[in-house]
Amino acid sequence: MKVLVFPHHLEIGGSQTNAIDLATQLRDRHGHDIVFFATPGPARALIDERGFRLLVAPTPPRHPSWTMARALAAAIDAEQPELLHAWEQGR
Repeated sequence: MKVLVFPHHLEIGGSQTNAIDLATQLRDRHGHDIVFFATPGPARALIDERGFRLLVAPTPPRHPSWTMARALAAAIDAEQPELLHAWEQGR
C-alpha cells in the first residue's frame, strides 16, 4: 500500500516524531511504500536518516491556506496514494 504522510511542518516535536516512527514501522513490518509531504524543518534529518522520500510542501503565510491545499492536491494526484495520513495542524 502506498501511504502519503502529511505532518504539516517538520519541526521537532512529538507529533512529527510519532508520524515518522509510525511510518517506519509500516514500511519495515508491512512493506508499505511511504512518502512524506511537509514543509522543511529540523525533523527532515530524521526522514532522511530513515530513507524516506520527502515532497517539499510550500510554507504558507497562515493555516489553513489555499496554497497548501492546492499543493497537497497536486501531491496526491502525482503520487496516487491509497491512504493519506494527515497529522495535527501546525502553527
